[in-house]
Amino acid sequence: MVPGMLLAMRTVQASYAGRRAAPTQIDFHVFTKDADTLTAWVQKHSGPCDRPASAPYYWVKTSNLTPTKVAGAEALSFDWGACTSSMLLHSTVFFMGPYIFELDWFTTDPTYASIAQETGQQMLASFRG
Repeated sequence: MVPGMLLAMRTVQASYAGRRAAPTQIDFHVFTKDADTLTAWVQKHSGPCDRPASAPYYWVKTSNLTPTKVAGAEALSFDWGACTSSMLLHSTVFFMGPYIFELDWFTTDPTYASIAQETGQQMLASFRG
């Protein structure tokens, strides 16, 4: 785990359990809250691909920052890129008490993109404030 990350979980088909990466996956993370706004938090933890290993960045190439709501609370959705591929990942972050919750999803197979997005949206809708 990276500095500031308190919990990491992932959802994949059972056939991918125990493997490092699946072609489609949904991840859930809990971070310490170290910024006053979601935009400031994402900016604080975004950086370049050529960052030093000691830099506490979580995302690179962030784009499409869009305000939204999760469990009645302010949230921020955004896309980000992977340094080693052209894969696009999608994240939603929101404050919950002294923590920041983040749910992201990606797929390397475009035929699963709508299913992954729908599942991610259902998981976000299941949060209660």
